[in-house]
Amino acid sequence: MRVRVGTLAVAALLAAGCSSAGTAPSWSFGAPPTSRAAAVSGAPATASAPPSAVTPSAASPAAASPAATAPAASAPAASATAAGATPPVTATAVSHDTATLSEFKIALASTTLAAGSDTFTVTNAGTIGHEFVIKRTTASDSALPTKADGTIDEESPELGEVGEVEIATPGTTKDLAQDLAPGTYVFFCNIPGHYVGGMHGSFTVVGAATRTGEHDPGGASRT
Repeated sequence: MRVRVGTLAVAALLAAGCSSAGTAPSWSFGAPPTSRAAAVSGAPATASAPPSAVTPSAASPAAASPAATAPAASAPAASATAAGATPPVTATAVSHDTATLSEFKIALASTTLAAGSDTFTVTNAGTIGHEFVIKRTTASDSALPTKADGTIDEESPELGEVGEVEIATPGTTKDLAQDLAPGTYVFFCNIPGHYVGGMHGSFTVVGAATRTGEHDPGGASRT
């Protein structure tokens, strides 16, 4: 009889506990993942973009244009016209030189001229008449072939004809235009006594190769 009463008491306690709560016990395991929660609520899940699909911003180095990031083109090699360099002389170069005549010398502004057209501005700065004669030759200007009176033998085969200008009046200036081929030249005044008095000199023409066709002392050709 005692056992029966105990059993009934336990059953009564269990029944009372269930009727007083009214709901079933619940357990919490944390919030579900976003995709899972969206699936439960019915909204579509949003997939994250893979790393390779990310577009770089304008500030990113990867977004820069290839032209903007390409290394700058290297400067061309220094040419002949660079600072300190001597430009090449060509046969088409046009030069201008001055020659000053006096007792008893000839002063030429330059002794190295460019092949091609050249104009000599010749001034008689002396007190008597002078002349300016140019010949092409391989001989030294101080050892040119002369006649018995000491003047230059301008008909000598050693001298190639070029040009000359006579300035009889002191203080007068004249131009002598010539087309000069590369080679060596002499100039002098051939008035008696003036060559032996020291009125002579030489210059060199540099540039393009000579052209054939006319006599040139020493076996070379000249224009």
